[in-house]
Amino acid sequence: VTAWDGTHATVKYNDGSEWTTKYPPREQVMDIRHSEDVLSLSAVEKMDAANIALIVIKEAKRDAPKEMKIGMRVLVRSSGMNSRPCLMEGRLKELKERRDGRWQLTVYAPLANPKPHTFMYSENPSSYVVPPDPELKMEVGVRVVGCFGDGEAEGKWAWYEGDVTAWDGTTATVEYTDSTIWKTQYPSRREMLNIEESEKLLTRNTVQSLHPALMPLLIIREAKKGAPEELRLGKRVLVRSTGANGAPCLLEGRLVDFDVKEDEKWHIVVNAPLGSTKRREFVYDVDATEYVIVSPEKEHKMGVDSRVVGCFGDSQAEGGWAWYEGVVVGWDNGRATVVYTDGTTWTSRYPPEERYVDIKQSEGLLNRHSVSGMNPEDMPLIVISPPDNSPS
Repeated sequence: VTAWDGTHATVKYNDGSEWTTKYPPREQVMDIRHSEDVLSLSAVEKMDAANIALIVIKEAKRDAPKEMKIGMRVLVRSSGMNSRPCLMEGRLKELKERRDGRWQLTVYAPLANPKPHTFMYSENPSSYVVPPDPELKMEVGVRVVGCFGDGEAEGKWAWYEGDVTAWDGTTATVEYTDSTIWKTQYPSRREMLNIEESEKLLTRNTVQSLHPALMPLLIIREAKKGAPEELRLGKRVLVRSTGANGAPCLLEGRLVDFDVKEDEKWHIVVNAPLGSTKRREFVYDVDATEYVIVSPEKEHKMGVDSRVVGCFGDSQAEGGWAWYEGVVVGWDNGRATVVYTDGTTWTSRYPPEERYVDIKQSEGLLNRHSVSGMNPEDMPLIVISPPDNSPS
């Protein structure tokens, strides 16, 4: 079909001829129960070109997505040290339409040791990232990626996501998904961002030797206005799950993304349990029951009736350990006695050592081995809600 006005289709046939025909045709022609009688040699020969029967056998071929160009940079989601989410540097090598009309991408990544990765094209992909072209304006709130050496990532370096929290016109302060904060000049080392040259310039050795103030930054998403204040990349998010004998517990997790989706609601993405590559998406709600966002800047008061979580080894929980909820029934001179949801009672020092509750440090300290061998007295506690002082 080369033209269509709503009632007539102009069709160019494979013999080169072109005819304009009314569409749809008579129902008797289309209905196989009647067409055997209606469509005959003599009937077809007598048909006027404007009234011949047309049957649509394939949808119109769509144009390839305009932003996808062979050879362009495509960042592929992966994992690096401690299974932290990162993105591999890659190139688009092939773009083809499938029989179902969808477009299939083949990306070779990482460039240091290229392997084919296949994806279905999406305007909102979750497995890959296409940096916008032309580049977006640098401002507070934009999502960027910076490159860091990573001995456990494929290619030994990777891009890590972060949000710009401050911008003075020359230097961007970026808070990354691992909770680290770095200041970087922008724009810097532009030659490294030219995909034709970056394959040679962005290597394991050069990236590892780069000072964070001079590493290249790529803006991958515009600033999202009006994000809830407590949504900050890298924050601890405890995700509800089950452990031994189906007991309710919470998995240690990190906030690695948040965005407004088609339903016009904020959604969060949590990497949990830490040490795995599992990404879990939730609708953000201050009264959510599926997760608990821990905000150190709004630490709740410890006291009798405070709700806390303590960590225990649990071979049936994902990751081999988990946080369990409890209520403080005794509080005296830096020691909290807690009754947990399984009925057990333990006394622990509070506050715990900072390194166990600061997620930047605890990621390497809290694991199935360390937690399982921990004395309950030394077990870190996190207060997730303050004492209820309302009258009974």
